[in-house]
Amino acid sequence: MSSGEINWEALREIHSTRQEGCFIRKPVNIDYLLERIRSELD
Repeated sequence: MSSGEINWEALREIHSTRQEGCFIRKPVNIDYLLERIRSELD
């Protein structure tokens, strides 16, 4: 977890197989977090 701003270009270079949607901005509520985790596991 990080609270800093994301450099999307640098992130794509490091994690080219991940979509931007798998990164969650804070603050996040528990229901949304669980929903996102479930969607990544499916």
